[in-house]
Amino acid sequence: DEAAANAEESEERQAMTGMLGPSERTLNSSAAIAGLPADVARYFEAYSERAGLLVPIRAKFCKKHGRIVARFDHYCYLLGNSVGELNHGRFWLLLVLQVTTIWLGRSIVRSVHVHAPPRSLSSAWNAPLLLVEIVCYLTGIPLSVLFVIHTYLALCGVTTHEFLRNDHLGYLDGFFEFSCPFSEGPIENLRRFFCPRLRLWPRPLPQSQWPETWWRNRYYACCC
Repeated sequence: DEAAANAEESEERQAMTGMLGPSERTLNSSAAIAGLPADVARYFEAYSERAGLLVPIRAKFCKKHGRIVARFDHYCYLLGNSVGELNHGRFWLLLVLQVTTIWLGRSIVRSVHVHAPPRSLSSAWNAPLLLVEIVCYLTGIPLSVLFVIHTYLALCGVTTHEFLRNDHLGYLDGFFEFSCPFSEGPIENLRRFFCPRLRLWPRPLPQSQWPETWWRNRYYACCC
């Protein structure tokens, strides 16, 4: 049976991958990339033994659901899904909705507080409202910070994965956290963020070879 044979081959490949050390896996990935034409190899970073596919630049194999995620940003445990190229904009919109709802709810709660002397019976009605207000602060402040971070990432064309693991990604060798080598300007970055289409990202050029533009040149850098 062909399906059974393919499944057995896949299991064997995964078993072999588990026995390989990190250096051997790196050699396998390097060999796979080196065997490609130069104009094709610049779009790929490694070879995933588990997926049996080449991993494109900016993508990552997510162990949680066993798939390669394009322009991987992070895995959200609350949503139970990866955030990547096709849904990062919708994740940002979800943050906007959550932050707006929480702070609007907090303002409504504040407006219905009962103004009464501290030790009067009427002031007891404020106890549950105070509890709701505390919950609003505990959830609203972290989500607001997350909203600001992802707004910055959208403007600069960066992902959380690249920002936090800059030193561990081969295609970012020689760059710093705020280099933003994939930025195409704030307007184009936002267009790709909110109207995404799958694409292969080429390996970025060294900073010395970057073209000068209105948002990034030798004198200043705006949104990277």
